[in-house]
Amino acid sequence: MEPAWSPAVTARHTVAAAVAALAVVVIALGLWKLRVVLALILLGLTIAAAIRPGVDRLASWRVPRAIGVVLHYAAFLGPRRALPRVRRAAAHRGLTTATEV
Repeated sequence: MEPAWSPAVTARHTVAAAVAALAVVVIALGLWKLRVVLALILLGLTIAAAIRPGVDRLASWRVPRAIGVVLHYAAFLGPRRALPRVRRAAAHRGLTTATEV
């Protein structure tokens, strides 16, 4: 058995520490490159958790789950797709706020 202070033990510990540090850097860079994908996955999970109660309620009323999801997306995205059109129409009429429309 080698003593705790031998050059061979010190070299092994140094190599192990260097490999561990390199692994941490490689993992950090990999996660940095995947940050957009990870953010999109987290956003998708959040949206799924938010609409699940409504989809469950629609399913209890015998509405298929896929249609319930589509209805939720339409209810969420529909007004957001129409808002720029309303603003353009208001600007075309010379109105400054949406309350004047």
